[in-house]
Amino acid sequence: MPGLGKTALASNIYHDAFIRQYFHMCHWCVVSQTYQRRNMLIDILNSIDVVDRDRILNTEDDLLADRIYKSLKGRRYIIFMDDIWDLLEFKVFDNEQCPPVLVDVAKKIARNCGGLPSTVVFIASVLKKLEKEKSLWMDVAENITSYISKDTNDYMNMLELSFNHLPMHLKPCFLYFGAFEKDKEIPVQKLIMLWAAEGFIQKAENRSSEDVAEQYLLDLINRSMVLVAKRIYDGRIKACRVHGAMHDICLRVAEKENFMKVMKDQLSIFEEHHRLSIQSRSTPSFSRPSGLHVRSLLGHLPDPSAFIFSSLKLLKVLDLSTTDMSLYNLTGSEVLAVLRFLLVSSIPSSIESIENLEFLFVDNKEVVEIPAFSKYELQYFGIHLRTATAIQDFGFLNHLESLSVSFRSSYVSDDISREVIYLYQSLKKLTLRNFDLSLNQMNIIGMLSNLEVLKLRDDTIEGKKWDTWEYGFQKLRYLELDVVQIEHWNVSCYEFPSLQRLVLRSCQNFVIPFDLGKIPTLEKIEVHGCAKSLEVSDLQILEDHRNWGDEYLKVIISD
Repeated sequence: MPGLGKTALASNIYHDAFIRQYFHMCHWCVVSQTYQRRNMLIDILNSIDVVDRDRILNTEDDLLADRIYKSLKGRRYIIFMDDIWDLLEFKVFDNEQCPPVLVDVAKKIARNCGGLPSTVVFIASVLKKLEKEKSLWMDVAENITSYISKDTNDYMNMLELSFNHLPMHLKPCFLYFGAFEKDKEIPVQKLIMLWAAEGFIQKAENRSSEDVAEQYLLDLINRSMVLVAKRIYDGRIKACRVHGAMHDICLRVAEKENFMKVMKDQLSIFEEHHRLSIQSRSTPSFSRPSGLHVRSLLGHLPDPSAFIFSSLKLLKVLDLSTTDMSLYNLTGSEVLAVLRFLLVSSIPSSIESIENLEFLFVDNKEVVEIPAFSKYELQYFGIHLRTATAIQDFGFLNHLESLSVSFRSSYVSDDISREVIYLYQSLKKLTLRNFDLSLNQMNIIGMLSNLEVLKLRDDTIEGKKWDTWEYGFQKLRYLELDVVQIEHWNVSCYEFPSLQRLVLRSCQNFVIPFDLGKIPTLEKIEVHGCAKSLEVSDLQILEDHRNWGDEYLKVIISD
């Protein structure tokens, strides 16, 4: 029976991080009470991503089933089958079945509700008032938005009930989506950092704040209030967004409760506004801001010189990623004692007085001087540079988990020494762009004992040859080589013992070592815009795996 929470429970299991890591393949299959076996087989096989969809459309059902069997053999997998319009049918017809003539259009209506149960319930109330004629229902299917707009207040009040029923710890997390523009994909890493800086994440025994925040996000997704936009290599969510109607609820409730004010025309900060999101690109005459109660300032500042940050002493979050601050300093920023999150295009001279900083990203290729950050407990640090002294000059960052460094032009560094191992022992993610790396430096990076993600972009490995070290990269799960100058890579199946995904982009004159395909943990190889020789070696690895009866490894090739 619909309405008992079966889909919510299944969704909670489907999105759970432990489930995603334990099972090699998780798939959500949408069916109806009159589902077709063939369509379901094609849907499942396409999700496995072993062959392209065009190829399997002309395959017989029994062969499709056999292909799925071979693809899943020896793997842990879980498949959820959900009826997408079961709720709609129940709300419209009560305990009766939908007439066969209306089934197709009813399923289309359910799909067009965008995955929001509240929208399904609202549209069901519209359908109950209509005659059971296909043409009338088709008009609803093709004009969901217009039917909602006829009763906007009733619809918004219904959606607001979803917010009212949220646990207290999820309410500020949901309202924070109003800080981003409507329909925009939001990087989960940034979202979690913002939540943490705001103090939304409750402490939990034996769990990191990142794990707790990811669970918060999953809870919102399971309630159909947030949508998954992209996933990363291990199934976790990389980007998310909110449905347009839910974004409207964010703004409506946030302003009513003085949680956040979104400014699009007039810009002035009032005492009752705790957070300000500036989403205007124009440059009208704004009033000089003031507001002792403002906790967060995000967005585009048409005139940064008008901001005197000494009046914002409670500021925890400052995100000026869309504002060119290269010509301005953060006047008055020396009093930002509680600032935890800073995203700017230049490092203010007063940064050393900001002692509680945990998340710092500097997006400016002209930065030359880097202050020592030893006294900070930075967890994330990203910076674009023109040149630099040693990376060690950043200081002893024993809390740092993610580091991203880019240079304006190719940078030869002799300073990535063994000290890095001790300076960044907690590092889990490392991105380097425009580096010239020696073999010794690659081995040093491989000794970072907690490193799980390594991205090398526009880099050159000395001699264009990489001889990997047997004891290096013990925990590395994701390796990305993007426009990396390398021709020979010597690796055995005993190295990279945790590697799950290899991504290669625009790597020319490079052939994947055959033994790489024998790494037992490797799940996927992606090749994008590389030489034909690389594609051939990939396909040979894949063919050999299939000959062994192993459909586990996926290979994706694109121009």
